[in-house]
Amino acid sequence: MSPRAISGGPKVVGSGDGSADVGDPRWVVRLKRLTGASSVSSERLDVAKGIFILLVCAGHLCEPFYKIQNKPTQAFMHVIYGFHVPAFVLISGYVSGDLNAKRRRALISGVVAPFLLLHVLFSVSYTKMFCEGDAFDAFERGEVTEARPRCELVNHWALLDKDHGAWDGWDRWTFAYPFAQLWYLVSLFTKRIWRPFALEMRWTLVVHVVLGISIGYTTIGRFLSIHRSAVHMPYFLCGYLMKKHACFFPEARGGAGAACAGAGAAAVVGAALVATYRYNLRVEYWFQSDPHDAAYGAYWAYGALFQLILYAWTFFAMAIAFALIPGRRASACGIPARTTTAKPRVCCRFTAASLSLLRW
Repeated sequence: MSPRAISGGPKVVGSGDGSADVGDPRWVVRLKRLTGASSVSSERLDVAKGIFILLVCAGHLCEPFYKIQNKPTQAFMHVIYGFHVPAFVLISGYVSGDLNAKRRRALISGVVAPFLLLHVLFSVSYTKMFCEGDAFDAFERGEVTEARPRCELVNHWALLDKDHGAWDGWDRWTFAYPFAQLWYLVSLFTKRIWRPFALEMRWTLVVHVVLGISIGYTTIGRFLSIHRSAVHMPYFLCGYLMKKHACFFPEARGGAGAACAGAGAAAVVGAALVATYRYNLRVEYWFQSDPHDAAYGAYWAYGALFQLILYAWTFFAMAIAFALIPGRRASACGIPARTTTAKPRVCCRFTAASLSLLRW
């Protein structure tokens, strides 16, 4: 990897005590000493991924209730959507390696092939189940002259007119607009391919944050998930650089930290309640998938500022979430974690780490 990928101060030559890696900028070493950040075990990552998968499932199960304006559901979705997808992207960056021949084959078999297969399967099955029936047959026979009927239960994907969600016949087919949650596979492929080029840039995180807040002024939208890929690239790069410098989010430690983290968690929940009950903000803001004019309407000109706020908040929320996930040293009632369920502990000092990462 090019030395341009990391910048920001004098480098540290290994001290021999494991506190710094060769080539770490001094501010990274100070950050690690301040927060206790270090490399993360595969077990802790597995626990994190399991928790986030459950939250993703919970979020999608809540969508029907959110669409009928159920307020508790809306507040819950504001809480989890503020960190779980960015956290997944960050973990994906952390576990990604150089694209050697083996990993290139794995990328094709594990990302590209599943996308192509599932896109066809989902598009055909959902279209057949929800986009056909008496109303559609009547339209096709010319008995109904008004606008084409809209599909039921789905968000009008694939095999449909992409602008109006109207049935457009089997002759209209495209892989350019990934079906539903398959956007993540396309976006992951894009980020894996782009990462080596991104690491050649000086201050690459700053560059990609600027790109992420600016792409909303274009009309790329959901085409090949390019918009989301650009917005999420800072998370992906951050995860990769965390692995390089052995500086992942530490678990919570100490009684004082628990009180501080409780305040942080309360802030996350409180903000979600205010966003829901005071301002009735839409959960769709967290999707970060549409141009600023589509997402923010008349306030589209402030889209870059809004996206920057979303970056800051998602890093803060991830700091709290990862701190609640224990590592190997966690214990409950003084009994080692090997013999009992680990008790989460929260580190207040970690909040500063997420903001400092933007210096990469």
